Amino acid sequence: MSPSRLPAAVAALALASVVAVGAVASSAVAATGDVVEFLHGDASTELQEIAYGPDGRLWFAESNRGSVGAMTTGGVFSRYPVPSSGTSAPTDVAVGPDGNVWFADLFGNQVGYVTPAGAVTVFTTGITAGSGPYGIVAGPDGRMWFTETSGNRIAAITTAGVVTEYPLPTAGSGPNRITAGPDGQLWFTQSSGDRIGAITTAGVVTEYAVPGFGNPEGITVGPDGALWFTTLSTSQVGRVTTAGAFTMFPLASGSTPRGILTGADGNLWVAAPGQDAIVRMATDGTATAYPITTSSSAPFGLALGPDGDVWFTGTPDPVEGVALIGRLDVVVSTPTSGSPSPSSSPSPSVGAAGGVLADSGAEALPLAAAALLTLALGIVLVTRRRRTAPRG
Repeated sequence: MSPSRLPAAVAALALASVVAVGAVASSAVAATGDVVEFLHGDASTELQEIAYGPDGRLWFAESNRGSVGAMTTGGVFSRYPVPSSGTSAPTDVAVGPDGNVWFADLFGNQVGYVTPAGAVTVFTTGITAGSGPYGIVAGPDGRMWFTETSGNRIAAITTAGVVTEYPLPTAGSGPNRITAGPDGQLWFTQSSGDRIGAITTAGVVTEYAVPGFGNPEGITVGPDGALWFTTLSTSQVGRVTTAGAFTMFPLASGSTPRGILTGADGNLWVAAPGQDAIVRMATDGTATAYPITTSSSAPFGLALGPDGDVWFTGTPDPVEGVALIGRLDVVVSTPTSGSPSPSSSPSPSVGAAGGVLADSGAEALPLAAAALLTLALGIVLVTRRRRTAPRG
């Protein structure tokens, strides 16, 4: 993705400040699907996964800026550069048991954390060179678990930085995102191997082949106790029980779903960048798409906010769109939509068990001088749109 460049004077001014941006007021009561967007001052930033932090801010990975970002629910952005001996590219964030925000750094080949105050610590020892840490989550054993997408391993790190790596049975499987399952295991997607994997905290790995070769991506625990995941290539949402039985539900063609989470309303919520939409899916597969306001700012990662709303990252395509953080209101109302026909096909296989640098200080994100940035970039910092007719 080729970043666009701010005029030098605008960039210099914007880098020096942080500005709070309020949402445009609405006189009507919020409805499910109402969207509020906060446009990122560095418009070409690639925003990936997002998490709600212990300090009340939204934290997110800025992969092409070598940074972890944070934003208040009112729109104040901050950026925390990640130290690296080479190129840094954070791809995922997760809150740890220590109250810090942990991240996986794909190109830096490291894992680290940011304190709520902004101090950054990274760990490289024990991570095999060229492994490519990608997804990360807090495990039930007090360790942070992460995928090594190039190294074909799952790894765990203590909050003190001690790393243990576990190889996967399927060669070149490309482990991607990871979540803590309801059964005490860590569950993960294997994008190149078209599998869903599970690993115990002792390192015993089980893999289940996904029907249809769909490049599984995001994964979460559903409201029904099953694991739910997205398939990038086939535009589906899948469900797999902890015993390995699959059910696949289609989304709109070309929706290329990525992030997925369980909402406070008991539905699954899916980021569908190919539709420029956030999709709500019931456990029976009924799907309703809610378009975001800024087109070509493809939604990517999802996080559940303190009020039950769904927060998302929007990352620009190579030509259009701008980076943004958005909030989609979730309330009780249930719009009418169509029901897709699911297909089922379980196919399990089992594999055996596998076997300090610090920096601190926040860099203010280019959101300052709101009027000047608006003139330079031709953008509106915050927009709100009522979705009265969601797409089914």
